[in-house]
Amino acid sequence: MVKIETVDIPTKGSGAYFNIMALNFQMSPDSVNFYWQLLSDSKEDCLLDGKLVMDKQTYDGWSSDDSYVTKWACNKLGFIIYDGLK
Repeated sequence: MVKIETVDIPTKGSGAYFNIMALNFQMSPDSVNFYWQLLSDSKEDCLLDGKLVMDKQTYDGWSSDDSYVTKWACNKLGFIIYDGLK
């Protein structure tokens, strides 16, 4: 789970945390399915969620650094990972 810049969701509140997990993971896959969540500042309420599919070309760029997946997913969804400098 990572802190992101606040995202306002009408009728639901403000999201401040992003979580992602692989749903299936095969050796040498053609694609990987992920489930993601946008969580409230308290980390208790899920404001939005969904699935993303990582294609083979993107998967091939993933090494042992799992932040690669988080950065990829946030980029796809338009979320900005909080850097603490603002």
